[in-house]
Amino acid sequence: MKHRVDNDGNYEPENCVWLHRDKQAANKSNNHRIAYQGETLHVAEWARRTGLHVQTILWRLQNGRTIDEALAPVKNVVRRKIARGNGGKFIRA
Repeated sequence: MKHRVDNDGNYEPENCVWLHRDKQAANKSNNHRIAYQGETLHVAEWARRTGLHVQTILWRLQNGRTIDEALAPVKNVVRRKIARGNGGKFIRA
């Protein structure tokens, strides 16, 4: 995909380069960037590196978690359904 080096510039050969779709999407001004351990990356890249879903990271940040907590791996939470007595709700085992 064609990408302008200077977003305010024209689409002319000196101002355009070809980028892969992922790189171009990462270069948008509305991406949420996170600085962590000396690197600043957008949320999708942190998600790829940590194995978390983008929405998991964003939810954690929006709900007051620190960046360390937001990028921490998911803890294995075993849930089991109680058929009676709890109205069929899930509880932590």
